[in-house]
Amino acid sequence: MARRTGRRNESVPREPDVRKQEADCRVPLLLAQLDGLREKTQGLVEIDAKHRLLVKHPSRILWPRLRLTTVDLMSFYVRIAGVLLPHVRDRPLAFRRFPKGTEGPSRSISASNGLRLPA
Repeated sequence: MARRTGRRNESVPREPDVRKQEADCRVPLLLAQLDGLREKTQGLVEIDAKHRLLVKHPSRILWPRLRLTTVDLMSFYVRIAGVLLPHVRDRPLAFRRFPKGTEGPSRSISASNGLRLPA
């Protein structure tokens, strides 16, 4: 007996997601770029031909007890992006900033002006 996937028309094969395949190819390149920033004070990460990200304080320790840095957090996000992004697509951005690390003061930031994650 075939296992049901929950899709409406299970007899029609799903076309491969080209964007996901392209993103999977970029993961090792992004991780290598981030790893190269560990000892720098700032640097650019080239996401693709159109998008670059300026990373300031890549070696700043965000979680002192675990000794995790900005680069560690960004590397984690790069690794889970394929799973995370489909669930947060078209949702408003909201997060907490900890400019002095998790032990210091924080503030909330939300994008009430309609800013959303790119598709």
